Amino acid sequence: MHHATEKYPTPEVSVSLLVYNQRDVVGRAIESILAQETTFPFEIVIGDDCSDDGTQEVLRAYQARYPDIIQLILHPRRYRGEVAGRTNNMTNLAACRGRYTALLDGDDYWLGTDKLQSQYDILEQHPEVVLAYHDTEVRYLDAHDNVIRTTRSSAFRPGGALPTGVYTTSAYYGERYVGAHKSGACFRTRCFEYFPDNFTEVVGGDHYLFLLIAEQGKIYYEHKVRSVYFKHSRGFTGNATFTNIESQRRRLSDLTFYRSRFAFTRDTDSYRKAYAAMAFRIAKAAWSKRGSRALAVRMVFDSLTTDPKVIFGRLMGALSLAKK
Repeated sequence: MHHATEKYPTPEVSVSLLVYNQRDVVGRAIESILAQETTFPFEIVIGDDCSDDGTQEVLRAYQARYPDIIQLILHPRRYRGEVAGRTNNMTNLAACRGRYTALLDGDDYWLGTDKLQSQYDILEQHPEVVLAYHDTEVRYLDAHDNVIRTTRSSAFRPGGALPTGVYTTSAYYGERYVGAHKSGACFRTRCFEYFPDNFTEVVGGDHYLFLLIAEQGKIYYEHKVRSVYFKHSRGFTGNATFTNIESQRRRLSDLTFYRSRFAFTRDTDSYRKAYAAMAFRIAKAAWSKRGSRALAVRMVFDSLTTDPKVIFGRLMGALSLAKK
């Protein structure tokens, strides 16, 4: 672990760690950052979204031990009427001082001790690269926090996983709708100097952030797992607010916006498939809801006209399950 020196008067890398009611696991995330072996100084900017379970006491204890490394932003209240945690995310990003910024959530963690050094070296060696990604292990948890399934967040294409290397934004996002989980991302801080007016309105703030950065240069993708992401019903993407029909329609609206705003997503198979799949999910949910049949029909039409293979694939999958 390195402190600021005459050569590095400020941290070279900032780690933005977002936390909410994660008292029992946030230490694991912090320790995985502190374990990084680097040739440069880094800081940890921790934003806590007004936790009420004792998380803030854990964070204060860590800051007392590492006052030169850890900066705390403890929000005094939760902010109503916004996508959960959006203010926390924005204030944290604005506080990052490093030339590069890496991201992590309080219930996830990094693997090994060379994640930061590896991505720092990549960005130093490739001035044309603005955003570096690596793979993430995704662990799905049940209501009792038992791991019930494990997958890998990778950049796949029809022939298999993308090989490690530098990609244009069109080549990378043409292959895959979601760039990577946030725990696998590190970017040039200067590439994100302001928040667009609608940044508070989109559901997927991280994805919007990555698209804004990616349009300014190239992407480095590493086909290697360097982080662990836990997905459970209490998380943001698993709760009812995120999965109800209205929220899904907002996500569909986000996709429409991305395809109009970012040229490199406009005519890609990955974004067409993402839109068609989301429209079909809304149709299924709306069909079983009283008074929503018209919406269901409209969404089926949208899905069919965007990418008919999505619906046919889902129907064939359902038929094969029915035969078993």
